[in-house]
Amino acid sequence: MIYQVLVAFITVFFIAIVLKAPKKALFYNALSGLLSYFVYLITLEHANKILAVLFAASVVALCAHIFSRILKIPTTVFLLPPLYLYVPGSLIYRAVYSLIINNVADFNHYLYQTLLTAGAIALAVFGMDSIFIIISNLKKKTS
Repeated sequence: MIYQVLVAFITVFFIAIVLKAPKKALFYNALSGLLSYFVYLITLEHANKILAVLFAASVVALCAHIFSRILKIPTTVFLLPPLYLYVPGSLIYRAVYSLIINNVADFNHYLYQTLLTAGAIALAVFGMDSIFIIISNLKKKTS
């Protein structure tokens, strides 16, 4: 598990470089990837892959909001690189391949898994954004 988490750290670090993230954000992106992949692996031991992606993407979104406020950098800089770990690229490839070879059952299965995974990522990001908006609005009302 330690090896997998370290590989996730290194992978996200280089993804952030490729996406031209600011230099001061590289380590924090990689740290977010490390933490989220740790949560992913722990959740995967006790639940299905979709729930693991939901929790891991929630960690990414939480870290993105925290790091963006600390470093005064837009949240998307911290969202995109770590979320690459969970994008269902192989699933959509298998869905399209199954469609091409006219295997409708596999196409339906892979498309369903792709949509669930993408939905889990979107739900996590949207949910965390909503929480931070609510907290921000409550702070404005009290001050």
